[in-house]
Amino acid sequence: MEKHELLSGRTIEFDLGTKELAGFVASAREQLKDPKVKSPQFMALVLGPDNPLREKKKDALRRDPVYLLLLDLFDRKRLMEGKLNLDNTMARYTMTVKEAAAELGMAPSSVRRAISSNRLGAWRFKGGFRLSPEQVETYKNNMSR
Repeated sequence: MEKHELLSGRTIEFDLGTKELAGFVASAREQLKDPKVKSPQFMALVLGPDNPLREKKKDALRRDPVYLLLLDLFDRKRLMEGKLNLDNTMARYTMTVKEAAAELGMAPSSVRRAISSNRLGAWRFKGGFRLSPEQVETYKNNMSR
């Protein structure tokens, strides 16, 4: 298992599994370092037909830790280009786990499990998590389906 710390401060663990996927991730990491490759080209790689994860259903893809790694690499590319402001991004994450739990009608431990299973996005902040109220609302709406 490999580990990667996301820009959000969360650490994900993943297994590249196949040679095809390992090669794809290695290529993405190289393109991240290449200043000639711009963020639109990088995103085209992540979403393109060469991505071995492309066959996954949308919900499964969003929770896949390798896909989260690729999206994080894309954000790092945007950060290097000056197209991403981390302070502005982090400012959207204002809700504590306890507040999210109250909004969702569940225990804080359930919210933390949703975060760790990549069903709910969060930023690591001062030893805890902060959540986006918009994402919590989306999660809540999806729970009632």
